[in-house]
Amino acid sequence: MKNQGVEMPVLVVGSGKVAQGVVNCLSSAGHPIDYYNIDNGKDMLPDHIPEKLVVMVTSEDKIEKISWIVLLQQRMDSDATIAVNMESILLDELQEKAQQPEQIIGLNWVYPADQTFFLEIISNAVCNERNIALLQHLGKNCWGKDPYTVCSGFSARARMFAAMVREAFYLVEKEYASIESVDRACRNDAGYYLPFAGNFRYMDLMGTYAYGAVMKDLNPELCNEKTPAIFFKELLKNGGLGIENNTGFYNYTESGVQEWNGLFNQFSEDIRKIMLKYPFGKEQEI
Repeated sequence: MKNQGVEMPVLVVGSGKVAQGVVNCLSSAGHPIDYYNIDNGKDMLPDHIPEKLVVMVTSEDKIEKISWIVLLQQRMDSDATIAVNMESILLDELQEKAQQPEQIIGLNWVYPADQTFFLEIISNAVCNERNIALLQHLGKNCWGKDPYTVCSGFSARARMFAAMVREAFYLVEKEYASIESVDRACRNDAGYYLPFAGNFRYMDLMGTYAYGAVMKDLNPELCNEKTPAIFFKELLKNGGLGIENNTGFYNYTESGVQEWNGLFNQFSEDIRKIMLKYPFGKEQEI
C-alpha cells in the first residue's frame, strides 16, 4: 500500500471553502492535484480523466451528485475510485444508477479540511474493499487524519450533529433558552471535553450510571420534530448564509467577518496541537 501514497495524482471536483481545504490538504501531503471547480460547468471537464482517485466535494443535492458521478464514470478508468461527500444522502442512492457502483465510496470532510483530524469513510456491501483500504491508508498515513469507517451506507457524524441541532432549535423556538445560551452550553461543556474523549469515553470517566439515570427521565422529553424550526426556515428563506453574507443567527460587520475567519483559523491550529498531545489511541498504551 505504501506505493499508493502521496505519489498518486488526485482530481478534486467541487467548489467552496471545504473543497479548497481538501486541495490544500492533499497538496501538502504531496499529491499531484488537479482541481476542477464545478462552478465552471461540465463542459470544461477533460474527455479522459487519468487520475485513479477523484474526490468530490459538492452540495448536498442527490440529483447533482448523481449527474457528476455518471459523467465522471464515462471519462474515468474502470479501476479508479470516486470518493463523494455525503451528509443526508444514502450511499446506495448514489450507486443505484452508476455504471460501476463498487467504484463509489463516501468520504466526508469538515472545514478547515487541511487542519482538522476528521475524515469519515462511508461504505456498504457494494463497495470495493480495495477502495476502503486505500482511503484508510491515505487518511492515516498521508493526510494527517484520524479516519474512521462506517459500513452503514450513511454518515454517522451527520446524524449526531443533526440530533444536537434539532434539540438546540427546539430549546430556542420554545423560548427555553436563547441562541447565546445554547452556544455557551455547547462550548463550555461538550466543547470542553469532546476534543479529548468523545461521548462514550467521557461517560466512562464521569460515571455511566449517572448518565443512565438522567437519560431515563430526559429522553422522553427530547425533541422529535421532523422538520427544522420555523425561525430557521425563515432565516434560509431570507437568504441567510451566515458569515458568507453577514446574515445568520448573529449579526456581522465586514471587519467582524474577517476577524471571525482569522480567529477560527487560529483556533483550528491551536486545537490541533492540543489534540496531538492526547491521541485517540492513547488507551492502547494505558
